[in-house]
Amino acid sequence: MTRLALALALLPLPALAMPVNVLEVVDGDTIRVEIRGNEPGWDVFDVRLVRLNTPESRSRCDTEAERERERELAARATQYVRERVRAAEVVDVKRQGEDGFNRPLVEVTLDGESLNDTLLAEGYAIPYRPGTHGKAWCGR
Repeated sequence: MTRLALALALLPLPALAMPVNVLEVVDGDTIRVEIRGNEPGWDVFDVRLVRLNTPESRSRCDTEAERERERELAARATQYVRERVRAAEVVDVKRQGEDGFNRPLVEVTLDGESLNDTLLAEGYAIPYRPGTHGKAWCGR
């Protein structure tokens, strides 16, 4: 069993929310967290916010204008998440499964409020649609 797979198997059941330290906001829908209480070396994970998709800084749109627009939106979404995480006193994640890259899919709460829901409500994210192959934000 790989180290990542074993570590994922050790994560609590989906019904449990756990406090984490956010080490880095990778982009608008991925954060790097340290899980408190895990052994060193088994405690840092990239987690993907479930149910949503934010713009990509490495856009796959067809035209340069679309790619530039998506990069701008990606920078805004990432900055928004950074600001919200910095302002939070308590950050919890609740595992909902894993994605195709074996990242835990999580609901993130900041001081009890769902970051996932807020990103959708504020327009920084759209609902996740399988099969868009990185082009969900093209033409928006």
